[in-house]
Amino acid sequence: MSDVSPTSVPPQADETVYCAVHPDVETALRCSRCEKPICPRCLVQTPVGARCSDCGREPKSVAYEVRPLLFARMTALAVGGGIPLGLLWAFASPGRSLIGFFSLLIAAGVGWLAAKGMERAAEYRRGTAVRWFAVAAILIAYVVRSVFVYDGLFLDFYGLIALAVASFVAIQTLK
Repeated sequence: MSDVSPTSVPPQADETVYCAVHPDVETALRCSRCEKPICPRCLVQTPVGARCSDCGREPKSVAYEVRPLLFARMTALAVGGGIPLGLLWAFASPGRSLIGFFSLLIAAGVGWLAAKGMERAAEYRRGTAVRWFAVAAILIAYVVRSVFVYDGLFLDFYGLIALAVASFVAIQTLK
């Protein structure tokens, strides 16, 4: 007398059910979303219960999705922003040497500026790609600073430490 469709009726207690992925494994588990039989090897535990691998995949967050247009904007900013950032870094550096606590503060500021600029170019998205582009902008700025200060590419020890500090600050800012 009830209107129960045949697909929503649970299997009988004596009926053997096999996993949809592993047909040789008996199971009593079902996906909490699509009701597909699953075994303990192929289930995905979610906050709402056990799910099959198809239903258990979480969608990728929009905050980490970078579209091709944003890649173009980040590339333009890495090149176009790295050059003036390098000039700013060269003028702010105390002489030819990047020795001292003040130079590390300048490097941290360069890293922070690169991160914030890249964040805006990526429309406030986060993720590995945005961090890599920020580090690329810092590398371009370091090369520009080195060419401007040393009249050529020069890998000075303290400059490399400042480069590492700037990159670290940018990466930490964009996490």
